[in-house]
Amino acid sequence: MKLIIKVLELCKSYGKTLALDKFSLDIPAGCIYGLLGPNGAGKTTLIGVLSGLIKKYSGQVRVSDKTDFSEIKKLIGLMPQDSSFYNNMSSFEHLKFFARLQGLTKSNAVIEAYRVMKLTGLDGVAKKNVGSLSHGMRKRLGIAQAILGRPKIVILDEPTNGLDPKIAKTIRDLIKQLKAENTTILFSSHNLYEVEELADFVAIMHKGRLLKKGSVLELKKSKSAEITIVGLKKELLNSIRIKPYIETVSLVDNTLLVSFKKKDETNKLLELLINHDVVISKIKKGDSLEDIYVNIVGEEI
Repeated sequence: MKLIIKVLELCKSYGKTLALDKFSLDIPAGCIYGLLGPNGAGKTTLIGVLSGLIKKYSGQVRVSDKTDFSEIKKLIGLMPQDSSFYNNMSSFEHLKFFARLQGLTKSNAVIEAYRVMKLTGLDGVAKKNVGSLSHGMRKRLGIAQAILGRPKIVILDEPTNGLDPKIAKTIRDLIKQLKAENTTILFSSHNLYEVEELADFVAIMHKGRLLKKGSVLELKKSKSAEITIVGLKKELLNSIRIKPYIETVSLVDNTLLVSFKKKDETNKLLELLINHDVVISKIKKGDSLEDIYVNIVGEEI
């Protein structure tokens, strides 16, 4: 699988706060890649580095085999979390202006502005001033601006944040449409269900570190279990944590959340619990992305 983005050992600090902590990630071309994590996980900082907005950092960034950001910027369309617009311009004039900034001729800028407006469902508000647009329409405008000139990579920071469910679905459908046109999409979210629906691959981030990465399908394969129990002592829980076949384990109420390192070892764990007189009332194998996230990030909090 061809890689289009490769980052290695990225570090970025804001004073004493480490926003990215030796962060490494490979992103295949033509996929939808989700960055998942709570506020403060480092998602926006990573996006800032990749898009060239943040210049002072350590580590390596390679995009489509290029390391010079004057070249990398030409490959990327960006929608920041809080996009800034020229509110006194019409939606059409705003997009035409940014198309011209990309070097398009006046006639081609007109054509491109109309193309992205139609694609994002903004053609009905072409003459409306940006300042009068709803929050959902402004999100669409941000995406329309990001896809001007057909960039290879589109980066979207919290693209559906604050939107009602109907508008959020429209944005998700648009992201899927961009992928169908062979665009690589990197987006950040703290919405587990959105990442599970959209992403081919996901990176789970927390406090600037990469906790888990992989394809959504692989992460959800049955290398995990939820075991509802009674009578688990703290000493046994600590013993389970250091077993060589255990990746992570946490106890939430009376439920043991477990992920295994290489294969499903549920039976081995059940035997251990039974031998220590732990009462087992329910077993569930396999995880949703929510289960995986709570299990992994919960260990870090």
